[in-house]
Amino acid sequence: RAGFTNAIPTVSLVVDPKFLFDKDVGIYVNALREWERLALVEQIDPVNGPANEWSAPAGLRIRGGSSRNADHPKHSFRLVFRRDYGLNKLKFPLFGDEGVSEFKKIDLRTSQNYAWAYGISGDNFINEVVSRDLQGAVGGDPYSRTRACHLFVNGVYWGLYQTDERIDEHYAESYNGGDKEEYDVVRTFHDERLTFETGVVEGDDAAWHALWKLMDAGFAGANYPKACGLDADYTRNADYPVLLNPTNLMHYMMNVHWAANTDTPSYGPAPNNVAAFRNRVDGHGDRDGFQFVLHDCEHALGFGAGKVESDTTKYGTTEYASSMNGTYANFAPAQLHYRLCQNDEYRMAFADQVYRHVLKKGGALTVPEALKRFSARMAEVDAAISCEAARWGATCATKPDHEQWLTNCLTSISFIERRAPYFLKAYRDRKWYPSVDAPTLSKDGEELVDGDRVKCGDVLTLTVPDGTTVYYTLDGSDPRQRGGELDPAATVYDADEGLVLDRN
Repeated sequence: RAGFTNAIPTVSLVVDPKFLFDKDVGIYVNALREWERLALVEQIDPVNGPANEWSAPAGLRIRGGSSRNADHPKHSFRLVFRRDYGLNKLKFPLFGDEGVSEFKKIDLRTSQNYAWAYGISGDNFINEVVSRDLQGAVGGDPYSRTRACHLFVNGVYWGLYQTDERIDEHYAESYNGGDKEEYDVVRTFHDERLTFETGVVEGDDAAWHALWKLMDAGFAGANYPKACGLDADYTRNADYPVLLNPTNLMHYMMNVHWAANTDTPSYGPAPNNVAAFRNRVDGHGDRDGFQFVLHDCEHALGFGAGKVESDTTKYGTTEYASSMNGTYANFAPAQLHYRLCQNDEYRMAFADQVYRHVLKKGGALTVPEALKRFSARMAEVDAAISCEAARWGATCATKPDHEQWLTNCLTSISFIERRAPYFLKAYRDRKWYPSVDAPTLSKDGEELVDGDRVKCGDVLTLTVPDGTTVYYTLDGSDPRQRGGELDPAATVYDADEGLVLDRN
């Protein structure tokens, strides 16, 4: 496995060396400064050729949080495209058919918390990107796309990186519609002392503050529908702005808890790695309200404080740190979800999403589907890992190699294979998920998944837990009405007869 590989593209940065390493003006050796310097950037792909190659001038910054400290020898970068440099936007499909083809900013991200460059040999370079992939796999949610690449700086190999979308008003405009000037963007930020707070960094904070005030008052009653722009009877009230996108928040927190992610959206007594946006102009349907996007998920999938058996539902709440409650600067999605679970309607809708995506066959967070995405990311960087080891592995007491990387990957694979029962227990202990198992729908003994086709005359069966009665409808409505009442049109399932489809 020795030698350089072209299995992934190469990105080259050319920068005046003094603007990187001079003690007075260099951005690399003054990484905590918000400085920007001109760079020439080129992507080279000998395998796929010109179709996957581009070059452009850009502003170059150092990006990241605690990883910008001097004890991290390998920093991440940000590329900013400005008309002053000659190119207002990069126009290139960086992520193929998966994403848009115009970018105002692009991050060149690298693994840092467990990085070999940081002297830790336990890294697999995958957990962060897989967590974001899985948010996208749930369907309908915004997520940050990424591709692996080699990076050269002034001709010197700098290691394994990823091109990565930056969550800001330009991203929101690209994927959510409207105009970038209409967006409020929320992010965790910090000063040079690395004191973390969460707040609006683009737009204004009126909506974010209003949502915090509703949370502070509690969601057990009408404040939940009000946050969604609805009256107490769940009809639209045009006088109420849509502040909350409940389905997005459910998916976001479900992913965080399932992955035992202890660094997003909180770490210790402070919020961390929060990224969200909201269009101030309502009318985008299921894209209204603040939408949270996973970002920086290295402390996940068995890495960090969250292990396979961990209950991470307490993170970001007063159970973990009293300062997480009542402080606007610490307002973050973990608190928001925790308080929303006071509301019966939110809690039941959340349980439905958990079943669909974590427990139901074909769900994005089921073992087969999660492993499929993890394996795809393994294949992407498999041949490149030895290059990273050659560049940075000597900093570790035990020099890592490809076999060490495989061992590290198995840690996360084992986590994925064993996580669901511990995850479900934590939710049931909090009464966020019912104590009875949901029935499964089958045809000819084979469990059906979303998208399977059935026809008139087919006999479907439901697995019914002992001692329970199951009600169903055939028009797509929920047999449970708001407030917990039973829909009069719902039918009791008879296990002896099964469920027979007819044209009526």
